[in-house]
Amino acid sequence: MDRYDSKVWLFLLPPPPSPQQQPQQSSNAPPPYNPGAPAPGGIGFDGVSESMFSGGWKDVWVVLYDNSDLCMYNRQGDLEIKAKIHMKDVCKRFAFGDYTSSFPNRPDLPRGSSYEHVLAIPHKNNSQAKVFWFLCRDSNDLQ
Repeated sequence: MDRYDSKVWLFLLPPPPSPQQQPQQSSNAPPPYNPGAPAPGGIGFDGVSESMFSGGWKDVWVVLYDNSDLCMYNRQGDLEIKAKIHMKDVCKRFAFGDYTSSFPNRPDLPRGSSYEHVLAIPHKNNSQAKVFWFLCRDSNDLQ
């Protein structure tokens, strides 16, 4: 698979509270996540994912943490991670827009949607790995 260069994501989220502060869940803050590394900070976007949990397109909240973990949640503010991709491992294998046409099993989009708003991200750095498909709400989510 070829390497694809891209600009991705939506907006910066506020950093998490320091350990001395009482944690407060803000509607814009990413859910708590502690993989045993420094506290996460990162980027998030709201979109839909195809066949991620139970088939079909589903609304999801996605956060890219500064340790390169891309974590998917059912909705913003959830604590339970539904799926996680370590982006440093797959950075040469993900694509967006028309570049997703080289991925196998590219899904049909809901009526009125465009492939220019689609991200394809494999779970692992392997050509046989499961691919997560994300449909962003608009072009702003990809800038």
